[in-house]
Amino acid sequence: MQPSMTDQTETEPVKEEHLSVPQQPEPVFIGWSAIFKGTALLVGVLLVGTVIAGFVMQQKYGTPGIIATLCAGAVCSISGVAALVVTGFGTGQKDGLTYTLGSIAIRTGIPLGSAIVVSNTIPYLAKAGFFGVIVVLYLLTLSAETLLSVRLLKKQTVTK
Repeated sequence: MQPSMTDQTETEPVKEEHLSVPQQPEPVFIGWSAIFKGTALLVGVLLVGTVIAGFVMQQKYGTPGIIATLCAGAVCSISGVAALVVTGFGTGQKDGLTYTLGSIAIRTGIPLGSAIVVSNTIPYLAKAGFFGVIVVLYLLTLSAETLLSVRLLKKQTVTK
């Protein structure tokens, strides 16, 4: 015998309150003072790194090595500061991932592009090791800027 439709028990409807998404708090901008402190620390780290790299490059290449180091330091500091500002500005936004990806593009694109262009168009700097010194200073910038970005993000979550 087959049970009829009236014999089946009805199930209770699923309560919608369990399926709702929790409300996200409004993003809070961390402030320009935190970004300024982060960029000052980044420039300080790069200044020390550029002086050390300049000393090494001067020993190996002479005056052209110093010029190559100063150019690489300028490129890395500009890209690092710009990336840190973009990251700091994006920490208070709902689409923070977009800002983070933008800062990665800035941080990587400017030094890589300048290393390729300078190595192919300015033989004076190319022979003085510009590509190598920009890689070293880029890695220093990457390390320092990553630590400072994490610090900015941590500060943003604490202030919420």
